[in-house]
Amino acid sequence: MRLFELRRGAVVLCSLLIVLFANSAFAAAIKNPTVTKLKGKVTYSKVNSKSEVDLKLNDFLEVNDRVSTHKDASVDITFSEGNLIRLTENSSFVIMKADIAAATPTVKLKLLVGNMFSRLKSFWGKDNYQIQTNTAIVGTKGTTFLVRAQEESTDVLVKDGKLGVLNPEFPDKGVDVDGGNKTIVEKGKSPIAPIAMTAAEIGLFSLLEDLALAGGGGGAGAGGTAAAESAGMSTAAKAGIIVAGTGGAVVGANALVQSQEYEFEESYEFDIKGAGSDVGDQNSNDIDFNDYPEFQEYKQFFDEASINWIKYEITNNTGAGANLYVSMSSFKDSSNKTQVTEVIEIPGGEDVPSVSLPPKDGSWGTADNFINQKKFSVYVQGESEGDEIVDLRIKVTVSVKVKFKLF
Repeated sequence: MRLFELRRGAVVLCSLLIVLFANSAFAAAIKNPTVTKLKGKVTYSKVNSKSEVDLKLNDFLEVNDRVSTHKDASVDITFSEGNLIRLTENSSFVIMKADIAAATPTVKLKLLVGNMFSRLKSFWGKDNYQIQTNTAIVGTKGTTFLVRAQEESTDVLVKDGKLGVLNPEFPDKGVDVDGGNKTIVEKGKSPIAPIAMTAAEIGLFSLLEDLALAGGGGGAGAGGTAAAESAGMSTAAKAGIIVAGTGGAVVGANALVQSQEYEFEESYEFDIKGAGSDVGDQNSNDIDFNDYPEFQEYKQFFDEASINWIKYEITNNTGAGANLYVSMSSFKDSSNKTQVTEVIEIPGGEDVPSVSLPPKDGSWGTADNFINQKKFSVYVQGESEGDEIVDLRIKVTVSVKVKFKLF
């Protein structure tokens, strides 16, 4: 899945058609879509205008308003009781129709780019709520789901309820998607048969548990924690979605849970033997994040990686002293091999217990550049003292922190 991957080049506008309605007193009270939660910089403008204005909490929106979220921003918009959308960062949509006070209220939206959650309480029929993207049409009777519109594909993830999904190019080849499943619709193809969502994808919906509906109440509470636990989220992430709701108020966490971090350590042993200025030059170890199950689970949300620390340990030291350091390069590409730690002075004939290696120039910046390629190689290099033979084993342990950005 490619939640955050936006292809370079021309942007193809993905149309999103949504029809919403409600039959409650709350619906009658709201005559315009209303901003009920806002985080970060969110702007709006008329569809043909280049002038953008910052959106504020409780602002009303009208037909032809274009709403855009900037980096690390999000916005919740309520149409009627129980019927809300959440637009995540770097997303944009236009309100095409908003007849909320009508006997059969309807709302039509056009998603230009990005990601939009729908959390719906009830509708009269699936034809009354539709999402149309560049490659898919989605219809539902009331459910919680996520549509991720990209240039040439659409991902539809369903938390609960049931959706009908089809590609308008193949109107007789639609699929029904039940809760806990997803489908993908690529340009020029019919939807794939529904498949189970991963734990990470299920975890995305736990981020909606902070929502409290106007006139209703109730935040995430223990339910949000359970959802986070089922998705394997960290304690910090679980804590971020526990929110208490109060009747008649729109409440929630000040900041949505947006990221998950995973730390792993890998140790490599190098046998160093030789003399001169290129001791250990040919010794390397190649690391691919895809070899780790935890990375496989969250890889579609990869944001960045960084070095926590590097440690070394010397054993079997029977030779002369040496000056060694750790280098890194692109995966199996020694042509751009670069020193990333300070030089360590190894005494001849002495073993050394585990010791931290300081980064070269006081920063892990160079190492992080290689690690963010998600594949990299580690080397031990150095030189002997004079022409004497170095003969030792060095164990290098690298601790890496990987950040996954859910929104």
